[in-house]
Amino acid sequence: MGQDTLYYYLDNETFVVASEYKAIFNMLPKMSKKIDLDFLSSYLFNHHCPRHIKGKTFYKNINMLIPGEMISFDLKNYSSKSFINESINDYISAKPNIKDLESDLYLASKYVLTTDQKIGIKLSGGVDSSLVSYLAHKETLNSNKEISFYTAKVNENSNDYKYAKKFAKKFDIPLKIIDVPYDNDALDSFNELINTVEIPMYLGGPSVSGSFLSKELSKDGNKIAISGTGADELFCGYPRFYRSSLYISKIYNLDFFGAIKLKKFYKSKVKFLNFIFKEGLKEIISQSEMMSNIYINNITIPFLQKKYSFQYEDPIRILGQILKNDSSRLGYSINKGIFKTQKKDISDGAIPTWLHLNDRINMSNNMEGRSLFLNKILLKYVGLKNKDKEQGNLWKFPLRSLLAQYNIPEIAWRNDKVGFEWDKSKFLDSNEIKIFEKIKTSTILSKLFNLNELFKTWDRDKTNYSLRDFLLRCYSLSVLEEKYDLKSEL
Repeated sequence: MGQDTLYYYLDNETFVVASEYKAIFNMLPKMSKKIDLDFLSSYLFNHHCPRHIKGKTFYKNINMLIPGEMISFDLKNYSSKSFINESINDYISAKPNIKDLESDLYLASKYVLTTDQKIGIKLSGGVDSSLVSYLAHKETLNSNKEISFYTAKVNENSNDYKYAKKFAKKFDIPLKIIDVPYDNDALDSFNELINTVEIPMYLGGPSVSGSFLSKELSKDGNKIAISGTGADELFCGYPRFYRSSLYISKIYNLDFFGAIKLKKFYKSKVKFLNFIFKEGLKEIISQSEMMSNIYINNITIPFLQKKYSFQYEDPIRILGQILKNDSSRLGYSINKGIFKTQKKDISDGAIPTWLHLNDRINMSNNMEGRSLFLNKILLKYVGLKNKDKEQGNLWKFPLRSLLAQYNIPEIAWRNDKVGFEWDKSKFLDSNEIKIFEKIKTSTILSKLFNLNELFKTWDRDKTNYSLRDFLLRCYSLSVLEEKYDLKSEL
């Protein structure tokens, strides 16, 4: 974990390997840059940024090595073969002992802090980055390492910003505060970020605010950027996504009393039974192409037509795989219990997305991105018992307990964490004209949607956050389309 992968292009005459898409594009300027329609559908309609599906990528004629895969190429016979050298299952299958966690985290911190270069720590004020910052601070007390601490501020009322300041004050740490802009300069930086990432990306604090932080870290001469990426997936930190899996896992373990108790606890917040029934039904339907098409034609398409002015003349072509397990971040792992949900998130969900984002953003600023939690020795903690992962609606309970042990209870027990924040509504409102103008230039989007009607829908209700996020995804795609002269087979 912690390493980005290689991409390769192979046809009857050419074999190119690179660590960036644009390197392949530059070497093959006449190559048609076609988009994989399944990836396009996942991004636009399921808000999922697939990094790979069995080695495929967003670009139809470029493949990638999946984590742990190796490839050999025979120049004589012009053939290739690949094999899996290492799998996360080799590490997740180990039985964890919660008593070893503190020493394992300390060892992992030694790995990420081993360097003779200047280090910048991204402190968001949440559990993960605070734990990283605490261990880094301890290192500064026992060595002469140059370690600086940074946080992003979207506004004065940001809870993350307030907690980051509290942490810095408690340990007397100089904290550099980076203001996140929303004006025209922000739009230019946003465009630059999209070009840097090279594929349509997840738009939020980790990408946008994180990129502003990386720029400042680089300006100050830091060569290593360290964050808390990966802790949520390893230690179960996404209550919004993991609650249903926790509920189901209690049923699988015959803990019916626990399931009923959990259901009552979240009664006003989560409609467990409706959600579980819907996802379970979709999983069953997805096994049959005929049933999938019936569902898509009678439920998915009318919904998209009403909400997003969808108008494509052959909708099954773009939506045919929308119900498949690979088309969304967690797929149907959420029906299998919390352990399998975490595994899916680590192998094909959020972790590959964060790795790609961090690698591209930091490398573009001449830095190496690292995370304490992206270490193979910590993968075994995915197998912790559910009671150790969540207690009393406090997720990532083992990490919280350590923070409390380190006398940081105000952060250990906070339950309002967002991550590095970014006000999407403010950004869209500040740059709406330019964003809509760019979307209108997209040939791909014009084929799929009635864009004028889509913009009118937004004008009628600018509190529709799903539509807001959708419009920003459309913008990200349109910027890439212009940058790389993208083609589709629509």
